[in-house]
Amino acid sequence: MSATQESAPLSWTKSILLLTPTVALWTAAALLGPDTELGFAGLLSGLTYLVLDLALIQPRLAKAPGARALALARQVAWYHDELIRGDGVELVPALLARLAHGLGSEERALVVVRTTQSNGDERIEAYPSPGAAVPDIAPELVSWAGSQTQVLDTAEAKPGSARANLLALTASHAALPLRWGSSGLGVAFVGGAGQALSPLARRAYEWMRMTTALAIQRRDLGPHIHDRSQLQGLVEYARATQEALMPDERANPSDGLLIHGMFRPAAQCGGDLWVWRSLGQGRVLVFLGDVTGHGVAPAMLSAAAAGAIQSFAIATGAALDPAALLGEVNRSLYRIARRRYMMTALAAVVDRQAGEIRYANAAQTFPYLVRPGPNADSEVELRALVTAGPMLGHLEDAHFPSAQVALAPGDKLFLYTDGLIEAERSPNQAYGARRLRKHLQALARHPGDRVAPSVLDGVYEFLRDARPDDDMTVVVVEWPPGPREV
Repeated sequence: MSATQESAPLSWTKSILLLTPTVALWTAAALLGPDTELGFAGLLSGLTYLVLDLALIQPRLAKAPGARALALARQVAWYHDELIRGDGVELVPALLARLAHGLGSEERALVVVRTTQSNGDERIEAYPSPGAAVPDIAPELVSWAGSQTQVLDTAEAKPGSARANLLALTASHAALPLRWGSSGLGVAFVGGAGQALSPLARRAYEWMRMTTALAIQRRDLGPHIHDRSQLQGLVEYARATQEALMPDERANPSDGLLIHGMFRPAAQCGGDLWVWRSLGQGRVLVFLGDVTGHGVAPAMLSAAAAGAIQSFAIATGAALDPAALLGEVNRSLYRIARRRYMMTALAAVVDRQAGEIRYANAAQTFPYLVRPGPNADSEVELRALVTAGPMLGHLEDAHFPSAQVALAPGDKLFLYTDGLIEAERSPNQAYGARRLRKHLQALARHPGDRVAPSVLDGVYEFLRDARPDDDMTVVVVEWPPGPREV
């Protein structure tokens, strides 16, 4: 097959064939009965494979050119298939070791996970691949590594740093933090010491760490799922998957900007999603979306969208166009949901070097640009960034107009889902946009990482004892003024 053929869009035939494992697992679940243990396990496995296939495998096959991308997609599919067929974290090290070897490294891996005993004490369990040594790793170091948000390698490890010490102690070239939502499950070490991590290997390991975290969490949920109804277990699994794909709630400095987001789920499964990614050249992508409806399907669709966003961002880098990204996610959701579910969304590229924000909107709430002015007596400028396109997933080929606005030091970009302003204390008494604007004006000169928690606190104070009916997500991107630049 030629390189040109390999980089062509994925045909419907191949797309359907890639869904065969999901169809087979769900068929087995239906025959066994979803209320049985084996049937329910088949349902969960099929659901997980569906997310990974639509979010990771198919986008890479469709967009990335050449045999290397095809090999990478096959590695993703193989690894996940092996995890589905197996049972327990014990098989993960051997699979990771084989994957590391396939990516040109030493065939060695070590998985270290945190477990909580019945008496509440926490301990560390180590699972090596055949021939791998198990060093004495301090629990504090495992906790630190597990709390990180990206693959750790030797390229950015300063001598004497925690990262360098950890990689030297385990004689590995990369550490894969295993996170589930805001919780660190542990860390996986792969490859041999002194080996450089290629961009292809880094990309594969980023995907593998998410898959591994899913497998470990499925193991931990297993004993508890059947203490409840099967439906409730499925909802909990979907909710956990959704939260696992959200960035953590720490303020993240990147490209001279500060990005901080907070997600507050409602009682039911919902479809809120937010993603950020450094694109290079001083540019940061921020994406906020909300799948219509509540339940398992919106949560899993938001997970699939997250994979499509990351894949598109990897392929385009600093050249990413927000309108083109919405078009890509739109086509993916249309193919998956066929208008049964849709998504409102906003994509923005915050460019500090150019001093501008480029954005496109798909029926999402309008974000605000908060500009405090040059001094304490200056009037606060609160500007709604208005542009609108159709909901994602409504039309297969939709157009999303884009716009841009100037950005200056001290400015903040504030994004939020409609669950925030629609939160009701009583029927017909919602928090509303007026209260939000007033709160944002009062917070204009506060540090960016204090805005989201203050806004959410204000909403919960307004609600009193009432519970929100919808997820609430708030994202703030700040260009810090002079002394606080990051």
